[in-house]
Amino acid sequence: MNNVILGLGLIGRIACNLHPDWVVAPFGGSRFYTFDPPLAENHIVVSDKISDYLGSLGYNLDVDFYKKSYSICGELLNEPQKSIIEEYVEKVYNTDSDLMALLLERNISSYYKNIKANELYKNFISRGFNNKVIEIKSIDSNNRLINTSGGVIEYNKIISTIPLNVLSKLLNLENDFKAKDVYIYDITTPSLDFEGANEVLVVDKHIDFYRTQKISDARYIFYSFQRLNSEYFGAFMNQFAILGETVVEEYVPIGDIPKLDDLEKVGIECVGSMARWDDFCDISTSIAKLLTI
Repeated sequence: MNNVILGLGLIGRIACNLHPDWVVAPFGGSRFYTFDPPLAENHIVVSDKISDYLGSLGYNLDVDFYKKSYSICGELLNEPQKSIIEEYVEKVYNTDSDLMALLLERNISSYYKNIKANELYKNFISRGFNNKVIEIKSIDSNNRLINTSGGVIEYNKIISTIPLNVLSKLLNLENDFKAKDVYIYDITTPSLDFEGANEVLVVDKHIDFYRTQKISDARYIFYSFQRLNSEYFGAFMNQFAILGETVVEEYVPIGDIPKLDDLEKVGIECVGSMARWDDFCDISTSIAKLLTI
């Protein structure tokens, strides 16, 4: 029986590195980390479980702190009331999930400052992989069979790093997974002061963007559910230049985080934020999970 990896984004590449004897179905590359700056968080949170692994890849494990603040009514809050966090969850995820509010309460985390996620992805691209490649048409999880372009094969375990709605289609399962498209803007400006924060989560519902990251001095990434123009940004900044703009479809999974017990019972482990339909499953969490498989 075969063990199979679905996807060759960053998490899929890490899975291939950890399991070179597993078969892989590529489904394309990363939607986020082929770009510079990348279209997702570029830092990896410190974890004892992954330090040895990252060190084995030759990375320097210098540590720094990543700080998030909340913006509401023009004020930056480092320790907001729970009600403010709940407002943000409702704005972004269209739910009143207590679990999401709890996960968001962590405002400061340690991260490996000399390891960037997009550089890690490019490193894996340059290394290549030795896994056998297959093309999957459908999966019969009840009988643990995979219909491939080369015939039907049996599987023992599957690591799925592809979006959960895509996996559901392969399994011929009905699903109502929904996600929001996001417009992403790369902007340079001297007009913003994050007061020491690396990222600001924007609670105000009348403001179209919901998140802003400072990626270097005077350079920021804005994330919005609406397409914005120069006039809109001009209301917040006196001087600025838009260096780049793109839209990513189905970027933020919305609704409550689904339970995946039924998939695990048939040998399918979903790893990664979109694979789990869980925006809080970061890179560090995903690597830690892969190390247990």
